[in-house]
Amino acid sequence: MARPASEYPTELELSILKLLWQAAPRTVDAVREALACGGRELTHSSVITIMNIMVRKKYLKRTKKGRAFEFTP
Repeated sequence: MARPASEYPTELELSILKLLWQAAPRTVDAVREALACGGRELTHSSVITIMNIMVRKKYLKRTKKGRAFEFTP
């Protein structure tokens, strides 16, 4: 059963927002590396899934840059 939607960012979403507030735009790989430096090891697919959810929630915007997307808060 899916968790009900919250009007506030989750802990992971907030961590990603903080990274992007410091330096944006960033790719998924750059966010993943920054999270790993902070002690949060996540797979590429986990990070892209969360960031795409954040785009749907309108926390982030994404633009195509070459073969990758860049995300901004």
